[in-house]
Amino acid sequence: MSVLYEDLDTINNRLKEKYGETNNQPNFRVVWSESQYEWRRGVYRDYTREGIFLREVEEVRNVPKYRQWISECHVLEILTPVPAINQKDLPDGKLTYEPFYPFKAHSGKAIKPSWTAVSFLIESRFERMRTAGFTNYRDPESTPEMALEDREKRLKELEEALFGNETDVTDALAQQRGVTVPHNFERIH
Repeated sequence: MSVLYEDLDTINNRLKEKYGETNNQPNFRVVWSESQYEWRRGVYRDYTREGIFLREVEEVRNVPKYRQWISECHVLEILTPVPAINQKDLPDGKLTYEPFYPFKAHSGKAIKPSWTAVSFLIESRFERMRTAGFTNYRDPESTPEMALEDREKRLKELEEALFGNETDVTDALAQQRGVTVPHNFERIH
């Protein structure tokens, strides 16, 4: 199966059409990691070109978003609300884009994004969200046979927990009918 690669504008337009937008911002987008900056409050240290320390200051600066962690690759991002506790650190608004998937191979080489891959990643996440926390529940009391099977299973688990290490040897030792031989016992001739 060949994978059709489309340009970023086409992929991003399809993302907006299929997955919508919030406050005129697409819910998903693909970007180049090196081109992303964000306004972030932090403690910054300023140095001269020669490396001489000038000052340390707490302020809001427009800083690279991914460069230090995810470099030179495309990133699928998801629009996310900024938690109230973090709003002073990200003063640019109540919504921010967070990395969803970096298009990088295990070797570190950048991978070109395709619509097939992007939509698969998003649909997989939606499927995990739909099924999260739900297990296939079977009522052990639904039939007499199932109730008996469940009871036997629980009794077997309880028996194993209580008596799992019981053997004829351990029984004889417990009843003082057995003899132990020390591990470092040497045979005397």
